[in-house]
Amino acid sequence: MSRESRPTPSAPDESTEGRPADGPSVTPDPSVTFLPDGQTYAARAGESVLDVAQRVDLYIETDCDGQGTCGRCALRVVSTPPEPADADKRHLTHSQLEDGWRLSCQLTPQAEQLAVQLVHQLQSVKGAAETAASPLVLRPRVRKTVVQLETPTLHDQRDDITRLQEALRATHRYVQPTPSGLRALPAAVRAADGLVTAITAGGSLVGIEPGDTATRVLGLAFDIGTTTVVGTLVDLVTGQELATAAMLNPQVTFGADVISRINRAIFDPEGLARLHAGALTAVAAIARRTATTAGVELADIWEMTFVGNTSMLHMLLGIDPQYLAPAPYIPAVTSPVTLRVSELWSPVASGEAESVPDSPVRPEALCYVLPGVASFVGADTVAVALATGMAEQDTLTLAIDAGTNGEILLGSKDGILACATAAGPAFEGAQIRHGMRATTGAIERVSLSSGEVELGVVGDDVPRGICGSGLVDAIAELRRVGLVNEMGRLAERQAASLMVGPALANRLRLGDQGPEFVLAPGAEGQPAVTISQADIRQLQLAKGAIRAGADILLKELEVGAQDLAHIYLAGAFGSYLSPKAALAIGLLPPVPSDRVQAVGNAAGRGSRMALASVRHRRRAEQLATTIRYVELSARPDFQDAFMEAMLFPSDDISEA
Repeated sequence: MSRESRPTPSAPDESTEGRPADGPSVTPDPSVTFLPDGQTYAARAGESVLDVAQRVDLYIETDCDGQGTCGRCALRVVSTPPEPADADKRHLTHSQLEDGWRLSCQLTPQAEQLAVQLVHQLQSVKGAAETAASPLVLRPRVRKTVVQLETPTLHDQRDDITRLQEALRATHRYVQPTPSGLRALPAAVRAADGLVTAITAGGSLVGIEPGDTATRVLGLAFDIGTTTVVGTLVDLVTGQELATAAMLNPQVTFGADVISRINRAIFDPEGLARLHAGALTAVAAIARRTATTAGVELADIWEMTFVGNTSMLHMLLGIDPQYLAPAPYIPAVTSPVTLRVSELWSPVASGEAESVPDSPVRPEALCYVLPGVASFVGADTVAVALATGMAEQDTLTLAIDAGTNGEILLGSKDGILACATAAGPAFEGAQIRHGMRATTGAIERVSLSSGEVELGVVGDDVPRGICGSGLVDAIAELRRVGLVNEMGRLAERQAASLMVGPALANRLRLGDQGPEFVLAPGAEGQPAVTISQADIRQLQLAKGAIRAGADILLKELEVGAQDLAHIYLAGAFGSYLSPKAALAIGLLPPVPSDRVQAVGNAAGRGSRMALASVRHRRRAEQLATTIRYVELSARPDFQDAFMEAMLFPSDDISEA
């Protein structure tokens, strides 16, 4: 992102007031003061408060990139609030409007200073639970070899690189020097009387260090998710996983889904640079955090691997993603990409370097981006296939990563099919009235028993919203007790009282957006957390897309749900999703619940495997070329499958 025109925060009575010492008064420039920090920024013509915040890197949550459709970017106007816009009235309650709440995307600073109170801070989300896994197989691309070089004399004036190559001949047929290796060579050779450690990768000398540093070879494996970025620091000598860190992808300020971000790259001249900078910011932060946690030196990191969906990896590499969005959905690259950190950090636009933190990893370190399959089946899906070993199994496995873009794999050693479905962001808590990501205060578990509502809340905090797993639980329970029918319709209170008694029936009410069920009453000035009729429909759309994709793949292989030995649920959402609830709402094909297994961050595991072993890297490349992609938009039967899959099962199959 270019910072050439970025405003500098200042006191309101200095830069924001346009009154000269002499002469007539002038109208002050519009500005915004963000509380609680009190920083004030000038607003450009036509900018909303959300635009100003994004330009100066202040986080305001939004899932629609300022289109006024998600209602996430609400904040409270501390100065005199303007009249509410139509979008404000759609998404905010009457009491919130009275208290000065407005959507920041609809709020345009006028010819006065506007003071607003930020509500949400960029915080980590609850990441995928790690499942037990076998130790990493070690055969890393980066190797360290300790050698003693002969001392030069007047009778032996061979150059340093020749003496190094001869010393390495016992273990390396030939080492190709690189500029970074040659630059470090003279000082390293003379610092420890010719004892040096050569760092090689694929026959190239990428670095050299004085003395014996052979035990210090580290790597970082990343999963660049649309919502969350996860990185793991690995000791490439022992195979030990030293530390893992996760953070919310900084790109979420430009929208919850990849299409919003692609649109940002298309319509904002600085969009691609800002998306690239956001990805690098996360990589840098996680590198520093994991090194600090493990108590190791960042200089010992010699390679990084990356997986992610095709759009995220285009943005990480600074590649224009715009042609991924329209048919025929053509990416710039799906094959593996190898580059150096200095190349990854290379700005894609003038001025971007000012917004990107310096790389904490040495510039000559290597990066390997795993291959993908198609525009919406990326390297993360290949990594799931690699990590689960489903391509080596005799039995049939269905693997699902049910995020905003749901990726689905079906197969065995006889071959694997893949597809992607536009599930939408409901599983991430978006487009849900009180939805939120799995952060502190999010309802993640719901149980209806004996007329009571029992809630599990992230951080054991006061409920302030509901995340994806809680949403599935809640609707599965409402369906189980009869308060939601097969079509997804909420029962009326009078009829419900006869079915479930007054305690639960009295939680049904008519809200300002239609019928709803109260999960948690309002607390600490916050509105009640409810499940509305519209929320149920959003879940039906999301689960219908996933289920329809799975059904199409089963049909393509001419098999049925009864033939599935395993259903693997990958990713953060899958880690905390109740298999019984998922089966009860028809998100998954009907199988006994003991066949459904959460595999945690399998994509991250695949990234670590590729970091640790070139053999796994080659296997990932094989998988990417042999997985057969099924384009659902080209299937005439998809729409019928989708409409059928939106319905809730008529029978409870969760105990089957």
